Amino acid sequence: MAAIPGVAFGEDNCIRLSYATDLTAVEKGMERLDKFVSSLLAG
Repeated sequence: MAAIPGVAFGEDNCIRLSYATDLTAVEKGMERLDKFVSSLLAG
């Protein structure tokens, strides 16, 4: 999975996620991203 800053697509406050893998790996990556974002909000 790759995360590209949204500014490259004209939207500075977003990111674009790109992936080329199986659904299981995508789900695992999304769970990790959720955990990371939640840790930022908990602080």
